[in-house]
Amino acid sequence: RKIMKNTVRDLSKLDPSASENDRMAVLQNCIESFNTLDGELQFIDTIEREDICEEFEMIAQACGLGGHENMADEWRDW
Repeated sequence: RKIMKNTVRDLSKLDPSASENDRMAVLQNCIESFNTLDGELQFIDTIEREDICEEFEMIAQACGLGGHENMADEWRDW
């Protein structure tokens, strides 16, 4: 939850006219944070992956990047 909360917070701190690249960098950091956490705890299995990706896609949609499908797959290790 903290990773998702921080992602939403970081996106909301961006200027409303922030570039797609700036928003994408925040989303990439989100997934890379899950990579790090999973590397330490090894907790992401099928159910967790589906839940994380579903919430991630909602955040991507809300920040105007919903047209990029399966973004998390580009960065995730799990």
